[in-house]
Amino acid sequence: MATINTQFKPNIPYLFEISYSPNDSTDRPEIRNINITNSLNVTDTDLIGHIENAYIGNGNTIPSGTFTLTYTGSQRTFTSNINFVIDGITDYENGLNVPPIICNGTLQLDPVEIHNPNENEVTVHIKQTNSSAPLLMIKYKYGNNDWNTFIKTEVTQGNDVSIKSFTIPANQSLYICSLEDDDITDINIDKERTTLRTWCYQYSNLYFSCDNNVNNLSISGDIMSLIDANNMAYQCFRGLFNNFTALKTVDEDFLSPKTLSRECYYGMFEGCTSLTDAPNLPALTMGQECYRYMFSGCTSLEEAPLLEATSIASSCCWGMFKGCTSLTTAPQLPATSLAEYCYYEMFSGCTSLEDAPELPATTLARSCYMYMFTGCSALTTTTPIILGASELHQECYRSMFSNCNNVTSIRMEATTAWWDPHDSGMIMADWLSGTATSGRGTLYITSTLNTLRQDCINDYGYDPIDHPNNWDVVVYN
Repeated sequence: MATINTQFKPNIPYLFEISYSPNDSTDRPEIRNINITNSLNVTDTDLIGHIENAYIGNGNTIPSGTFTLTYTGSQRTFTSNINFVIDGITDYENGLNVPPIICNGTLQLDPVEIHNPNENEVTVHIKQTNSSAPLLMIKYKYGNNDWNTFIKTEVTQGNDVSIKSFTIPANQSLYICSLEDDDITDINIDKERTTLRTWCYQYSNLYFSCDNNVNNLSISGDIMSLIDANNMAYQCFRGLFNNFTALKTVDEDFLSPKTLSRECYYGMFEGCTSLTDAPNLPALTMGQECYRYMFSGCTSLEEAPLLEATSIASSCCWGMFKGCTSLTTAPQLPATSLAEYCYYEMFSGCTSLEDAPELPATTLARSCYMYMFTGCSALTTTTPIILGASELHQECYRSMFSNCNNVTSIRMEATTAWWDPHDSGMIMADWLSGTATSGRGTLYITSTLNTLRQDCINDYGYDPIDHPNNWDVVVYN
């Protein structure tokens, strides 16, 4: 066993391969499949990664040298030069202990890359929505050219004002990332660096735009390279590519964070009408409104990205795919316990969506499915849509399938519900309005729920299972 002491990013599974430099060294070691097996769930950047299965061959004594360490993990590719000091490895193959490998270094996230595949240059701006836009400290380069530094330390007045423009040459890429300490050492800044770091790595009220009439730009790299922190700030990337109609594809690994902050991706790609390939959503812990309107109005998007989180937050997916008129495939929704307004309007207006995702949640919350599929005119039900919740909550199904004219069959598994004696619309008002427009629909409910339903009719004078006249209610045990 060998141990490497360095700075690793938290919450990321690492798999390393290491090559020795210089290549012509006679003492070059063989190191294969170095796998970190311990948990990396930490909050700070300083941790010790325990490396196992570091095979060092040839039985040679290895001098001090420089290694190139390349991370090939589930999220991103990192590259850094690490200084190793290795002593006394003389007979590893015969079972002698391998001493610690000591290194100092920081793994760097891949910068955000905006690629221009066109035969002409394009101009991309970072603009501010209004004068409350944050400060900004970045470095950027084109292709393999040298890095340039841009620092905005003063407030710029005006709405939709460009604070930095980039002209990307034909068939080249623009690279952008946050500044490091070494980048700002010699720059005269009249504010404390810690204060700048607090304000310069939030992108709310900043957004990218393009002057040219193109619709095929692509983005890759790692979104977290834009900030100098492990944890996102509130609204960190809100609206960052809002109405960036030049954008066509985003690399699947662009969004690496496993833990999200409140409103971090709010409206991030909203109005990106050319977007056809969306990034994966690997986060396991959501923040409130984190995905709200994230892809709303992405009218070219046909397939939704996978949602991996099983634990969700209030309003997290509110309007997430609203108005995605080309969307035919919805993501699976694995969460079994919901939060208030979590799926509110999630697929509203997705007129090409034919199949609803499975809804396995057994624990609901207020307004959790409200307006979820409103206006999904292509949604069909060759088999019943199964609503697996055991207990109904306030407005949980309200207007859920309204104007889904091809929905004709739903099965509810609820056995408990709370009826308001003063408001007949508190749970499922209008949830089936405009459905089964070409015939009749069938709603299946449990006998236990039906008993509660009959009690409500007798005690309060209304049917809490709101349904149009062309729907039949069938009771099952």
